[in-house]
Amino acid sequence: MSKSDDTMRVLKTATCKSVTGNSLGYQLGVLPDATIHIRITKNSGAGFFNTSWVAIKDIEKALAGGPQGQPLTSFILQPLIEGRSSNTPAFIMAALTNERLLRVLKGKKRGHEFLDPEGFTARMDKLV
Repeated sequence: MSKSDDTMRVLKTATCKSVTGNSLGYQLGVLPDATIHIRITKNSGAGFFNTSWVAIKDIEKALAGGPQGQPLTSFILQPLIEGRSSNTPAFIMAALTNERLLRVLKGKKRGHEFLDPEGFTARMDKLV
């Protein structure tokens, strides 16, 4: 699920806001086998987070397997995070919202909808 830094090539470094309004830093990277990964790199708030890389394909699989007709929350990503960090899944959801792979549902601060990954994939293909 997560990979070490020595084989990862960083494609993009960006920032976004967390649900609480703190600034988050994240990176998107690619392995030699062309799999795209994401990791959180900084948080302006006091919350701890895990900096391990997580495969986007694993995240997409988890999101697609979420409860039908119900908002997705960060709990769905918890099994993908090493060390069981309680903040990292929510931070990843914020980053994926910034990348337009998720959308926050109207009136649902922590509820998301999984969007068609085609646009995200096309943007990543250009960076690779």
